[in-house]
Amino acid sequence: MPVDQHPTLALVIQVGQLLTYGFGAIAACVAILGLNTWRRQLIGTQRIQLATETLEAFYQCRDCMNWIRSRSSFQSEYDEIKQNHGESDRQYNARSVLVLVIVRYRKESEKFAKLQSLTYKVRVLVGAESAIPFDLMRHAVLELFSAVDMCMVLEKQAIEDGELGNAMIPGRREQLIQVRNSVWGSLPDEEPDSITKKVNESVEKIESICAPLIDPPSWRDRFFGTGAKPGMPKPKR
Repeated sequence: MPVDQHPTLALVIQVGQLLTYGFGAIAACVAILGLNTWRRQLIGTQRIQLATETLEAFYQCRDCMNWIRSRSSFQSEYDEIKQNHGESDRQYNARSVLVLVIVRYRKESEKFAKLQSLTYKVRVLVGAESAIPFDLMRHAVLELFSAVDMCMVLEKQAIEDGELGNAMIPGRREQLIQVRNSVWGSLPDEEPDSITKKVNESVEKIESICAPLIDPPSWRDRFFGTGAKPGMPKPKR
């Protein structure tokens, strides 16, 4: 009787083949699971790095906005702001204070450009809702530039009216004060201005997006609902 026709030996051969196929399938599954785990870890690491970089960029821009709008200044900051031909000293002083805002922004423009460059990366890894804090910060900067332009016009009109001995148009003084607050920010005992609100809201929203990516809640937090709010420290266990 041929060897391959022996019942017992044929069964052993078939079992051996099945085991070989089985071990091969198991090895393939293990490789696939390992690859998927590696991909998840890689994506998780990328998200943590991007979330950390994004939070840092927002904090820097918030501090820059506070400095740009600071009412305090050094005389050396005005060195590059020259007085125009035919411009009176009062007109120059009023204009130079406002131009200083733009000068300060230009010195920190790279930080704002970096923040906006992160917009699409964050949207890819997090989602479309992550664009909201970026838009808030960008609108705050645009609103500041608009307020500077408007304040220059009103200051110039007010100075010309004073030099000509004309009384200020009713309501212009209140408008000028309002625009000045938009440029320099409200005083500590006043209601926060629109620009300050936008900047603070942008930071709060990006914290709520990035904080869970940097320090995700544990399974216990998810199951029992004991996780801390985004941006806040977790409760001690």
